[in-house]
Amino acid sequence: METSVLTIGKQICEVITHDKIITPKISEQERVNRLLDTINLTRLKITKMTSKLTNLDELFTKLSWLNITNSEEEILIKKVIIQAKKHHSNSLKNYILLKNTLSKDGICKIEIVNYKNAIDDFEDTVLEIEQIFFNLRKDDEFNSLLNSI
Repeated sequence: METSVLTIGKQICEVITHDKIITPKISEQERVNRLLDTINLTRLKITKMTSKLTNLDELFTKLSWLNITNSEEEILIKKVIIQAKKHHSNSLKNYILLKNTLSKDGICKIEIVNYKNAIDDFEDTVLEIEQIFFNLRKDDEFNSLLNSI
């Protein structure tokens, strides 16, 4: 038994002593380039998210010029508003994350500010649509005032 323990122990020691640490050969310039590529990709993603919010804002604005003609459309608009509010909430959480992780270090600062402005505009438009369809258009006083104009 001693011989096999000694033999195995020697083999273990050989493997361990011949094991080398792997050091990646990445230059400082490569690290900087990867960081800059990641920043540019993040910048592009934030810009795309801002563009999507702006597009949604425009679609909701178009919606404000339409009338609800039946209960099916009313249900659809309610669902769309609920989804839009959830989307706004998720966008706001995303903004806070971006602001806390990137903006404090000055990374993508302009893009993050633009994103926040688009989030705020979108929220305002969604709330206006909700007011228009479900409060103002059902308000007799508002409708009589509108008809008198």
